[in-house]
Amino acid sequence: MIDPKLAQAQYEKAAPTKAPAKPKTPKPELLLPFAAHSLAGESRIESSTIHNMCAQDEDFADLQVSKSVFAKCQFLDCHFESAFFEDTIFEYCNFSTSTFPSAFFRRCVFKNCKLLGATFADSLFNDVRIQESTLEFSTFAHARWKDVQFANSNLASADLSDMQLTRIALDTCNLVSASLFRTSLAGIDLTSCQLEGVVVSDAMSEVLGAKMDIYQAAIFARRLGIVIAD
Repeated sequence: MIDPKLAQAQYEKAAPTKAPAKPKTPKPELLLPFAAHSLAGESRIESSTIHNMCAQDEDFADLQVSKSVFAKCQFLDCHFESAFFEDTIFEYCNFSTSTFPSAFFRRCVFKNCKLLGATFADSLFNDVRIQESTLEFSTFAHARWKDVQFANSNLASADLSDMQLTRIALDTCNLVSASLFRTSLAGIDLTSCQLEGVVVSDAMSEVLGAKMDIYQAAIFARRLGIVIAD
């Protein structure tokens, strides 16, 4: 039997105490317009603004980007293996079905972005905020998140299995049918999220130390064979 005091202690120990650090981007007037029509052949981009760029099925492996802004860009089914993004803002961008294996994001923000079916397996997110974005069917298996905040975003049917999470905030997110298998949710306040159909292990150890309301807790209680009174 699990001691409620232990669960409370785990929640308090793992809960975030501050918002993710903001990107250290220059003032808009100091950003240089990126003149090229494609990122192909580029190894490093710094202090630039990239607007309305479109690419499909292109390879941008090992690309390094810092102190830059991507706005209204489309990168469909593109490949960013081991790419590095630091102090970068993505606004109204579409990265659907693109892959980011072993990519690293530090002090980045995604605003109103579409990442439908994107793959971030084995990636690292440090001090990242994702707002008003769609990540349905995305894959983050074996990824590591530290000081990451999701707000008003859709993670339905996402693969969030075997992840390492440290100080994570999920505010008004859709996690319906997401796989949380072998990912500890300790310290995460889920009370504003949708949790129907989430995949966890039979022991449901993933939710130890997570915060839920009574209706969300009932979803997991039913899996234990408990009959919930109306």
